[in-house]
This record gives sequence, C-alpha cells and structure tokens, in this order.
Amino acid sequence: MSYLFLDDGVSSTMRKVTKAMLFSALLCPGAGHFVLKRPMTASALVMITLLASWRLVSTTFDRAQAIADQILAGEIAPNIDAITTALAQQAEDPMMGYMGMVLLICWFVGLIDVYRIGRQQQHKRVTESKD
Repeated sequence: MSYLFLDDGVSSTMRKVTKAMLFSALLCPGAGHFVLKRPMTASALVMITLLASWRLVSTTFDRAQAIADQILAGEIAPNIDAITTALAQQAEDPMMGYMGMVLLICWFVGLIDVYRIGRQQQHKRVTESKD
C-alpha cells in the first residue's frame, strides 16, 4: 500500500479515479467522465440517462394523475386498497421496463468505462514517471 504515498503523481491519479467512480456511481452516469476530462462520453451518458429518467418520471406522474382524477371524480374510493386495484387495472407501459434497463446499462457502462479510463491514465502516469 505504500505506492499510494509516493510523490510521483500516482496518489493524485488514484484519488482522481476514486472521485470519478464515486461521481458516476452516486451522482449520474457520465459525471465521472467529466472528472477524467472526457466530455463527449460524459455528455452522451448524461443525456441518455436524463432522457430515460424523464420518460420514467413522466409516465409515473401520468399514471398517478389519472388515479388522482378518478379519486376526485368519485370513481375510486380514497383508500389504499382501491388505489392499488386501480393501479393494477391500468395498462402497463412496456417502455417503462426498457427505460429502467437503459438506466441500469448506462450506470454499469459508465462505471466500467470510468474505471478503464482511470487505469489507463494511472498506467500512463506511472510509465512517464519511470522515464
């Protein structure tokens, strides 16, 4: 573990890779790519993630609004059993499953790619410091 404390730039690269991984895992897929100075890949991942998230949220709000309208119209009783039954009777949107998969794939691809890029940068910095 002593290699983390060498003064050859390795520790700063390790911190940068760790920071990028955390950004990609916890913030948004693609955020870590911005940390590693890969804006094109970052922008693509962020845009795909935002579009898939928007589709999931808007569909969920549409379904909730339809149930709320039925409750206000008196068609559904305002209790959990009636609401659950009404939700189960609504038509399933197949895009919801696809968008969820797109989000998961973006997250995994983003994390793996950030790790790969970080390792490349770390290896490059180590070989440069040896020369």
